[in-house]
Amino acid sequence: MEEITKEIEQYSELAKQNENVDVSKLMMSALEHTEENNVSAKSKRYAYLFSFLFMPLGLFIALYFFVFSDKKDANKVSLVCVLITIFTAGAFLAIFQVILSSSNVSTEQLQQTPQMLNDLLK
Repeated sequence: MEEITKEIEQYSELAKQNENVDVSKLMMSALEHTEENNVSAKSKRYAYLFSFLFMPLGLFIALYFFVFSDKKDANKVSLVCVLITIFTAGAFLAIFQVILSSSNVSTEQLQQTPQMLNDLLK
């Protein structure tokens, strides 16, 4: 936003110096240029949805945007993907704990499950 403000100030100074300068066209060009340098809305939508549905893999999407994307708002998209992944993982663990507590199954019993399955298969 600060960059756009600086450009508008520059354009207004040019208009003061030369009356033939069309400030509105320059501003439209600047706005179009800033949109080209951002991650597209479609890419953001898919990245956020992927981070929500496949929580551990959302970190890879965040890593992609952080390391490989040269867009201006790629770091922000990366941070949002990480936050969505962390929130989803926390919600999943909380729901899992609620289900366990309501079914009267302890975590110790869950840890013994592989041994019990092994004994059943013998």
